Amino acid sequence: MAKNKHDTSNIDNLLASVTPDMFGDGFADALADNSIRVERFLLDMVRPDPVQPRRVLPDQIHRKFHDNRLTPTQALRELVQLAQVSARQNGRTFSNVLELLPDADSENEENAKQSPEEETLCELVNLAVTIRDDGQINPLTVVDMTEGVTRLYRIETGESRSWATWILRDFIPGYEHDGMIDCIIVPAEKSV
Repeated sequence: MAKNKHDTSNIDNLLASVTPDMFGDGFADALADNSIRVERFLLDMVRPDPVQPRRVLPDQIHRKFHDNRLTPTQALRELVQLAQVSARQNGRTFSNVLELLPDADSENEENAKQSPEEETLCELVNLAVTIRDDGQINPLTVVDMTEGVTRLYRIETGESRSWATWILRDFIPGYEHDGMIDCIIVPAEKSV
């Protein structure tokens, strides 16, 4: 008699013979470890690490933001204003952040003359447009810094993605953002 094409008895027997002691010490603990997970948080609950050496914002804006004198939107507004002043001084003007994106027909020489503020803003706008068009592919890595009832997460990796999401939410016309961002939560004891 021909064996049934969907007969899974051999695989079932093989799986039944596997026991945790075959994998050595710590295997059961590794299976039980569910400390890393991906969640969606309100963008307002996720903050950059103030001592991160690879910060995105210029130093004077960075300090004001981390001293709680600026909201994220205000910090980005200051960056946009710095970039506009710099661009105007070099004979370029823009009123919408999307105007910073390189045009396929323009020469690379013009983009090479950008100030550091223009470059930073252009990179963030480019990332924001990529997130808008393709979605957020890589979640941020955050550490839970919650104390009491106020939930707060410190960014370990992905500060640029965070700022780009703020730009997408507040500075890209016509885009409706839900105010959420994908994050991988790393327990505080495992953070770098």
